[in-house]
Amino acid sequence: MLPVVPRELAAASLFYRNYLPALLTPDFAGFFTAHYWSLAVEEHFYLVWPGLLLLCGSRRGLWAAIAIGFGVAVWRRVALLAMIAHTHTVDSLYFVRTDFRIDAIMWGAALALLLARPGARAWLAANLTPLVSMAILALYLLIVRVFDGRPTIWESIAVPLMIASTMLRPGSIAGRLLESAPMRWLGRLSYSLYLWELFFVFRGVPQTLGVAQRFPFNLVLTFACACGSYYLVERPLIRLGHRLTPRDPRRGVRRERTTPGAGTLVIEPGAASA
Repeated sequence: MLPVVPRELAAASLFYRNYLPALLTPDFAGFFTAHYWSLAVEEHFYLVWPGLLLLCGSRRGLWAAIAIGFGVAVWRRVALLAMIAHTHTVDSLYFVRTDFRIDAIMWGAALALLLARPGARAWLAANLTPLVSMAILALYLLIVRVFDGRPTIWESIAVPLMIASTMLRPGSIAGRLLESAPMRWLGRLSYSLYLWELFFVFRGVPQTLGVAQRFPFNLVLTFACACGSYYLVERPLIRLGHRLTPRDPRRGVRRERTTPGAGTLVIEPGAASA
């Protein structure tokens, strides 16, 4: 079994794993928690965005999200050119640091605020046709192919648009597929699957677990561990969070007032878990 060093556990638990190298020692310590980088980015978003949104309000919050999205893209490009100029290589942290990747979430936040406006929502519903959605999917696949995992603003914008296209057209083939019972169950389990797949399935994983990393045992163990995480840890903690939530979640919440027809975004604690 690979060693797990204390700073690796601390970084994964406190959500700053994306500011440490993927491999912390020559004998591959750190490999099995390297994928916590994306969870760290999410947590940093949760720490900053709700307060910023309450401060700005939904209208200015939209422009703040767009500004952050563009700002991160510019900063990422400048940092990339500086890395190449000074070291003639790209640091592995370039792919995972929050200040290089938060735009992937900010464009989703911007689109969510845009969809809260009836006029914008109607325009998107009318124009994100199945043909346009297929074109966006093709563009996304091309981006992934060309940039080979390197973060880009185009990928960050394309992903939320693809998600919105299925949400706005639930009766489409893709919408019906995603709303099917097996896919809904898989979606609920996806967080736990993400946590466990690196141990058993991920291509290039150090072969230290023997038969557990061979097909089909790797898939079975991934789903078994994910189910254990979800039903024994995640769901009980979600229920605990609901019990600790005040009965009236609207108490103390500021509502945005808009003119009739302009759309209103109401921010309510607990809405994300609905």
